[in-house]
Amino acid sequence: MRISVLIATHNNRLTISECLISIIENLTADDEIVIVNDASTDNTSELLSDFYVYSQKVLGPSVKIISNPIRIGLASSLNIGLTLCSGSYIARMDADDICLKSRFSNQLDFLANNIDIDAICNTSYSFKRDSALACIRILSSNRYCRSDQSRSLKLGRMLLRNEVCHPTIMAKRHFFKNCRYNGLYLRAQDYKLWLDALQKGSVMYRNNVSVIMYRQANTNKKLLLQTFFAIKARLSLISKVSPMNICLLLVGCLNDALVWVYYVSKNGL
Repeated sequence: MRISVLIATHNNRLTISECLISIIENLTADDEIVIVNDASTDNTSELLSDFYVYSQKVLGPSVKIISNPIRIGLASSLNIGLTLCSGSYIARMDADDICLKSRFSNQLDFLANNIDIDAICNTSYSFKRDSALACIRILSSNRYCRSDQSRSLKLGRMLLRNEVCHPTIMAKRHFFKNCRYNGLYLRAQDYKLWLDALQKGSVMYRNNVSVIMYRQANTNKKLLLQTFFAIKARLSLISKVSPMNICLLLVGCLNDALVWVYYVSKNGL
């Protein structure tokens, strides 16, 4: 198996079909899609069954669908999916995003030609679907990127802010063997994993080419949780990093704390 694309979903009936079609159009029969349905209560399960039938008809990548009997959360669902991925390379997608053309083939070529790099991420286009106009409205480009440079990701800079757009990641198989998602994190599970991986010596690279359409759907409550768990992820490394990185870690925590205070003052808890 060449590429495994891993998705976890919970009640994504409005977006899951569009997401999966965009993925299957970018894969071959040598690839697979691993979907973990985290106890959805809408008709996501029926849509996944329909997609499985469709995938057989078009002779595309193999599709594995796992259904959790009870909801266990994103991180734990992704860890279950990782145990079922057979590919030499593992890519992530979220169930409400859209994959752009040639995303997987370009990332695969990069990793295959750079044996010293363990994982690659890219930037994305943020969007909202305008139901009134029946069209996609682009909000911004180059998400998670404040420069136009593609470069290796360093632990120090990552302690300041998360520079990885989670659903754009593709990694060699051993990357996810060395680190897994932390099921105790309700948000920022990916940030915790990237920090752990970099601290253990993994090499990650960010390419400033957008490869997905990232659906903008954050609420204030989600942003507050994201901020809290991002601070928690940094502090978990405080005894493992150099004095210089401790300074960067604390600056990153302070920045997020100020964001948290701002949102609470504006919107309340």
